[in-house]
Amino acid sequence: MTNALKKPSKDFQTRLDTAKKYRDAVRDDLEEALFFISPGRENDLFDRRPEPTDEAENDTYMSLPEDLASDFAADLVTYFTPAESTWTNYIVTAPVPKEAARQVTELVSERETEIQEMIEASNYNDVAPQIMFEANHGTVAMWVEQAHLTQPLHIDPVPPHELLITPGHMGILDRFREKHVLAQHLPVTFDKYPEVDISDTRLQTAMKRPGQTVKCCWGFWVNWTDPGNPKWMMEATVDGIGVMPNGPVEIGPIAGSCPLHVGRFNPQIGKPWGRG
Repeated sequence: MTNALKKPSKDFQTRLDTAKKYRDAVRDDLEEALFFISPGRENDLFDRRPEPTDEAENDTYMSLPEDLASDFAADLVTYFTPAESTWTNYIVTAPVPKEAARQVTELVSERETEIQEMIEASNYNDVAPQIMFEANHGTVAMWVEQAHLTQPLHIDPVPPHELLITPGHMGILDRFREKHVLAQHLPVTFDKYPEVDISDTRLQTAMKRPGQTVKCCWGFWVNWTDPGNPKWMMEATVDGIGVMPNGPVEIGPIAGSCPLHVGRFNPQIGKPWGRG
C-alpha cells in the first residue's frame, strides 16, 4: 500500500508552520546562548553542519560560562527535584465529604508514593542535569514514555533543535518534536499508536536499509471542545509523509497524557520561548 502524496491534516500543518516561525524568530538568540554556555552546540540548530574550523575555534574558548551554566542546572535539580527526598505531590481538586477525608488522604499519600517510586526507578536522576541545563537559554523540555508496562519510565531530554512550540489557549503550549530515528525502529517508535500507518512504500524501503534514518515529527495540542474536560490531540509525520490517514487522534485528558513536557524560564507575554 502506498500513501501517495499523503499529507498531514491542515490542523497539524498550520500549527507546525506557526511553531517554526516562532522558533525562527529566536534562532539568533538561541545560537548565541548555546555558543556562550556550550560551544559547538549552536551547530545542532536546524541541522546545520559544523564548519571545519569550528573545532579549532572551540579549543580556545573560556570555560567559565559553561561552568556557571552547569552550576545553575545543578542548583535547579537540587532545589526542585532532589534525588534524596520526595518532591512530588498529588492534588485533589474536587470537593471531599468530611466523612471521606481520611480515606482520600490515605489514597493521595499512596499515589504520591507510587509516583515518586516510578521517578526513582526511571533514568530521571541521571538526565536531570541535562534537562535543567536548557533553562540557561530559557526553554526546558523532556519526553516521558514507557516502552512497556513491565519497564520503567524513560526520560529523554529534548534540545531546542528538536522542539517547536506556540502559545496556546489557557497558557498550554501547542508542541512538536522533530527527531531523527533509525528507519528500522519505526514500528517500535509508534507502537503505542495503532492509528499510525507506516505502510508507505518509501518508508518500507527505508526500513530495509541498515543505518537509514528518517525524521519523525510528533504534534500535540489541546482540544477545548469540552472546556470542562479538555483532551490532548496527537498527530505524526515521517519525513513529511502523513502516517495517520484519519488525522489527529485523542490521546487522553489534559493531565498526564502528553509525553512532551515543556517548561519556560523567564518567559515573555505572548511568546512561547523563554529567555533564560
